[in-house]
Order: sequence, then structure tokens, then C-alpha cells
Amino acid sequence: MGIKTIAVCDTEALYVSRFLLAVQGCFRPGIKVLGATNKSSVETLDGEVDLWLLGEPFWEEKFLERHREQCVLLSGNFVPETLAEYTTILKYQSKDQILRELFRSEVWNRMIKGERKTEAGGMETAGIYAPDGGSMQMLFSLAYAFRQAESKKVLYVNLQENSGFYHLFAQKTDAHIGDLICLLRQQKTEPDLCGYIRQFENVSVLLPLWQGMQGAEVTKEDIQQICGIAAKQRICELLVIDWGRSIPGFWDVFSACHTRILVTADNSVARAAKKQFLESMHLEAEDADGRIREFCWPKAIAETREKEALAEELINGSYRRMIESWEGFCREGGENDEFVL
Repeated sequence: MGIKTIAVCDTEALYVSRFLLAVQGCFRPGIKVLGATNKSSVETLDGEVDLWLLGEPFWEEKFLERHREQCVLLSGNFVPETLAEYTTILKYQSKDQILRELFRSEVWNRMIKGERKTEAGGMETAGIYAPDGGSMQMLFSLAYAFRQAESKKVLYVNLQENSGFYHLFAQKTDAHIGDLICLLRQQKTEPDLCGYIRQFENVSVLLPLWQGMQGAEVTKEDIQQICGIAAKQRICELLVIDWGRSIPGFWDVFSACHTRILVTADNSVARAAKKQFLESMHLEAEDADGRIREFCWPKAIAETREKEALAEELINGSYRRMIESWEGFCREGGENDEFVL
């Protein structure tokens, strides 16, 4: 996949510099964003740019005609009728809203189509679920995702309601999975997932539900569609799904995951919930014969209160060491793949 270049062009140098600073880390690897504040800079970039974001001083007829399918106009508040055919985005609004409109545009879709292969490739899925609804499910899922990201590209998808993700890791609640699902249901064209993905350490994250949609409203068709788009767009090599409890069609999608992991605890309630889950799964899932790995948390885990320290602990600390031990246990063929520290 070659490098794609976006150029932000406006004579307001402060606007351009602030825009470039704001969008750092918002685009997938392989896309670079440059700025230009005068015509000579634009001429220098001509021939190297795949998508132009043009402020009004650069709305020149010949240039626009030459790059008709590559231009998005950044408008203050007015666009002449002669330019109505071009995609237009208001320049004075939040970075997130600008990017959201850009990622939904035909200009963006034309650009990224050139870098996509028609085959979905070898993307795998890992489904993680705690039958007793334990709060440690997300921490295991993230630690697992961080560990896998040491050797492959990982996308983490959290389908839990009120998981605490935003507050634990101080993530902004901009475009989240609920927004993406609403968009998928409303339009026939395929959106670019990059508009909904944020980088969290070495893992890409499709931000969890926030407001406006509950877990019960997410269907298996929604998840299957997201998985299909992620594979087609080659977003990742491994998609880690941190399952919620009330998604219709859960059994079918969970059983289709390449790797299925149950997160349990060493207590009677968790053991009973696991037993009931496995019994229900064999009754309802279309494919329940594959092996399911089980990870059992120890009875006591030291709590890390600082947000930064928790992320570091998941990546390099005791959580990582637990994942390593568990992986070794699984490779050695531990009975029933059930691991207890």
C-alpha cells in the first residue's frame, strides 16, 4: 500500500498550523498530511497530492478543473453556485466534525479505493466474554489486545455498555461505534472506518458506545458488517471483540470467531455462570463444537488508580505477564484450556 498525501491549503497560516496539529494521529498509517499557505507551495505539491482541502483563496477554476475528483472546499460560510458540485466542509468547526464529513465524502472514498485490495485477506477475530458480567473483562481484553499488537496490527472493539473505558483512559467521546452503526443503517455506500478509529498506545480502538444507543440495539448484522468492512479495508490483522451481554444474535457471531475466550473468576458465582453459558451455547450456537479458551482471574488483583499507570500495567506490567503465562499454558495444551493463576 503506497503513501497517500492530503494537502491543507489556506492563506491563514495559523489555521493551517492548528489544523495540522489537531489531526495528528487521526489518520491511518500510510496517510500523511501537509500544509500550504501560498500558491508557490501548492504548485510544488502538485502531482504529489491525492486529496486537496482548499481554502477560498485557492478556488481557482483551472486548478479545480484539473483536480476535480480530488478537491474538497473549506468554506467560511459561502460557496458560489458555480462550485456547488464540489464537496464543501465548513472550516470553522470542530476537528472531529471536519474529519467526520471528510471521511464520509466521495472524494475520500475515491482516494482510499486505490489502496484497497478486493480480497479481504487474512483478518482473524477474537471474541472475549465474561459469562458473569465481571468488570475485569475489559482489562483482560485490552491486555490481550496489547500483547497481540506486539506482532500484528490489532483493532479493539468494545461492545459493552458503561464499561468505564472513557473515564479509565481519559479518551475523548467523539465518533464512536454507535455513530458508525447509525451511518451504516442510513446509507448504502461503505464508510471509511478510519473516521471512527483512535490510536491507543499500540492498538487501534473503535470507541465504545457512549450516548444515544444501548447495547441491545446493536445486532449481529451490525457487527458482521463492521467485521466485513474492517477486513475489506485491511484495517487490521486481528479484530478483538470485547462482547457486551445483550446483543441479539450474540451466539452466532461469537461462535464464528476464530478465537473464543471466556473470562471467569475463581468463585462459585463465576463458575456457575460459566457452566450455564456453555450449556446455553451448545443449545443455541450454530457452531459450538470448536474449542473455547478460558482465563480465570486470581482472587485478588492490586488496583491501579492512575490512568497512565493502568495503561502501562496492561502493556508491560503484571497483566502482560499473566497473558504470557496463559498463552504458554494454552500452547502446552492445558486441559480444557482453563487457566487459573
